[in-house]
Amino acid sequence: MPIVAKTSRLTLRSWQHGDRVLFKRHCNTHAVMKYLGKVQSDHGLNEDVAWFKYCWSEFGHTLWVVERTEDGEFLGFAGLDMLDRECTGVLADLHGEIEIGWRLREDAWGKGYATEAAIVCLDIAFRVRRFARVVSRAAAENGDSIRIMEKLGMSPSIRFKPETGGVLYEIDRKTWFADSCRGYR
Repeated sequence: MPIVAKTSRLTLRSWQHGDRVLFKRHCNTHAVMKYLGKVQSDHGLNEDVAWFKYCWSEFGHTLWVVERTEDGEFLGFAGLDMLDRECTGVLADLHGEIEIGWRLREDAWGKGYATEAAIVCLDIAFRVRRFARVVSRAAAENGDSIRIMEKLGMSPSIRFKPETGGVLYEIDRKTWFADSCRGYR
């Protein structure tokens, strides 16, 4: 199981056999999916995990499994995705952008895990992958994710169209190295 990164509390790693079952059990609940549409079908979950594995092998980044380091407990995922599967209509101008995202199980919320994992992911995006910019989307009502974006030093983007019902935040490489996440890294 290739480990991508570790913090004192978290391990980010590639997807392995059995993770889809944990993903379904912990991250495919009504509470977790509240702002993401709806609970996914088995087919949708299989497509997502296949996409995560494909991105890792083809692009060198993905939405990685997040585990608690002390006990190996599956917490969810965080990482970098390429916006291309769903960018149609009002999202078409985001096609090809690199997006940071996270989805953690409900009992992991409020502990700083999402922010901690996202910091690692942005470091990978800018230090290792050397991307110029990273974006993040959320439902306008999802205050918790928006606060995480702000903690990461991301700013609202003027490129997002309000008719989507969501928000788009972004951060560029220069900003990340200059002043993002002070006190978090």
